Amino acid sequence: MDRLSEEEADVIAARLVRRVQAKTALAKDKAEGLQRALADAYRQRLTNKISREQELSRFQDIGREYLAKDQVAILKEAIEAGVLPLPNEQ
Repeated sequence: MDRLSEEEADVIAARLVRRVQAKTALAKDKAEGLQRALADAYRQRLTNKISREQELSRFQDIGREYLAKDQVAILKEAIEAGVLPLPNEQ
């Protein structure tokens, strides 16, 4: 994997965590752990071919490690919105 892909995985993970934080309170340690885990998952996604359903399931599993049940639903919404910035995002 090239360096650009690794950086993009970090950017995407940070974006998803910010989307979750915009809708629910998230402790700093939980946010940091979630961001690291999502970035790692995106790095692996870039090197392995997996279906969208497999991807969503994996990310929800990661969410369950760091988030309360209602927050996992918020993470799912964030993921379903896509990896590109939304109009109100950087």
